[in-house]
Formats: sequence, C-alpha cells, structure tokens
Amino acid sequence: MTLYSVAPQYRDLGNGHYMVGTCQVDSVSRVAKLHVDETCTNKLFGFTGGAKMIYFDPHGTKLGESPTGAWGINQAPIIGANHRPCDLVDTAPEGVGLVILSQFWAPKVRFNEILTGVEQAVKDITTAIVYIEQFCQNNPTLCSWVTNAASGPVPGDAGGGDGTATAVSEKESSTVN
Repeated sequence: MTLYSVAPQYRDLGNGHYMVGTCQVDSVSRVAKLHVDETCTNKLFGFTGGAKMIYFDPHGTKLGESPTGAWGINQAPIIGANHRPCDLVDTAPEGVGLVILSQFWAPKVRFNEILTGVEQAVKDITTAIVYIEQFCQNNPTLCSWVTNAASGPVPGDAGGGDGTATAVSEKESSTVN
C-alpha cells in the first residue's frame, strides 16, 4: 500500500478568511480523504470556502478530480474567531500516483434566500397589520388614539378627528368642566 498525501497547506483568502487543508489517497483502496479547517476572524462577514483533490498518474497526466466541497462559516464573535472543520471522502481513479489539493473562495449566490427572507418579512408585516385592524375594530376605544394620530387634525374639526363636529349641550358641558 502506498499513501499519497499533501502536507497541511495554509490559504489566506483575504479579509480575515483562512483555510488550512490536507489530503491523502490510498493507492490500493483508492480512498481519498480531504480535511480542511476554516477560520474566520472577520467580525462582519463569514465566507464559503471550497476545496477539491486533483488526481494525476505517476507521469503527470490528469486522471480526474474529486467533487468540490464547499463549506460556509459564520462571522467571528466579538472576541475570538470562528472555526469549522470540514471533510470530504472520494474514490480516486485507478492508477493515481500524485494528488494535488486546491483550496479557494467558493461564494454562494444567496439572492433567492434574500428574496425569500424579504417576502416572509412582508407577509409578517401584512399579518400584523391585519391583526391590528381586527383588534381596533373590536376595541375602538383603545385604538381611537391610533386613528386620530394617523388621520391628523382636520381643519375646522371640533370633534374627534374624524371631520364631524360634536355638539355638546350645556348640561354635558357643565358635567365635563
């Protein structure tokens, strides 16, 4: 049995995003194992790192490559860094004599996730507005300040802010005063 391996390789992706990876291939069983440790020291943004193994025969002819592993890591906490171990196992092609490890930035398009989040937020706000409207219909006294504040003062309004005048009799006036 011959074990082809790549010693740990450090990769600085910039902006506080780092990867350290290693891999090995057993020439008899053809089991290929890749291990990456991701580290994020950026306090605002995480990242998605990718890695794969590229297989060659002893003469340098490319035989193939492993699937790309892509792993996301969140931003670092206020104090310290965030770490994530990542593994990938593959079956190497017959005749492998050399393996190369490739580590890289593997951004993930999150546009659909963002739109889904915005859509859900709009639904939540709409649900809240409907609930508030129903509550105010069932409890008009509690919500009169909302209605009045929303409509604002009406010029010439002597009443409750709804544009209608309220007549107060002398008897009611003396009671109120």
